Amino acid sequence: MTTTYWLNSIMDTMYKDNSGSFYIGLSSTLPTASGTNITEPSGNAYQRVRIGTLSAAANGVVKNSNDIQFPKSTGTWFGSSNKAKYWLLFDGNTAGAHLLSWGELSKQRIIEGDTIVTISANSISFTLTDSNS
Repeated sequence: MTTTYWLNSIMDTMYKDNSGSFYIGLSSTLPTASGTNITEPSGNAYQRVRIGTLSAAANGVVKNSNDIQFPKSTGTWFGSSNKAKYWLLFDGNTAGAHLLSWGELSKQRIIEGDTIVTISANSISFTLTDSNS
C-alpha cells in the first residue's frame, strides 16, 4: 500500500518539477505502450508545444495549470478521415523524443488551416495510483 503523500511526492518530482521539459502533441491513432503507432501531422506549422506549468499533485494527480496553445495551422492537420483523437506527452519536441503518456481528447477534431488548437487548463491529467488500492 502506498500513502497519498508518497504518490503526490512522486508526481511532483516527475511532473511539476520538470514541467518545462514536457511537450504535448496530437495524434489521430491510438499509441501503443511501446510508444509506437503515433500519427502526428507533418508540416503546415504543426509542432509539439512545451507545457508551461503543471499543478501540484493532489491524490496522485497532476494537471495542466494553463491553457496549452498550438501555433496557428497553415493547412490541414487532421481531416475528416483522420481526426485528432489523442493528446501525447513527450520528453522533447524532436523526432527522437520519447512518448511518455497519452490520453483521449474530449472530442475528436478536424483541424483545418487557420485554426488555433487550445487545450484548456486542467483538462489533461496525469495520474499515479497504487495498484493495491
